[in-house]
Amino acid sequence: MKSVKVPRSYWNLTEWPDHSLDRIMKALLIDDHALFRAGLGGLLERRGIEVVASVGSGEEGIGTLETLSPDIILLDLRMPEKSGLDVLDALPTEQSDVPVVILTTSADENDL
Repeated sequence: MKSVKVPRSYWNLTEWPDHSLDRIMKALLIDDHALFRAGLGGLLERRGIEVVASVGSGEEGIGTLETLSPDIILLDLRMPEKSGLDVLDALPTEQSDVPVVILTTSADENDL
């Protein structure tokens, strides 16, 4: 399996598409649907992206950030108790520059 590696300055997308890649990308999944987490996690790992944690609630996700340093966070918008937007507001300052991809299956236009 070929690993996906990211440059130290991964936020600069102009540096991605060549051989200057120097480490495996680490992703944190935060979604309340276990089946979705399992499927997405498996897909990412087959593509060589390391899933450093896959958690089922916003609280768990925030707690996980204290011990891990993901390169990207894949975050469900609609979760019980603490929504994806609540998680964004609660991100620790040292994690505030980590890119976040918001995921939703909602058909509500207000969620987009």
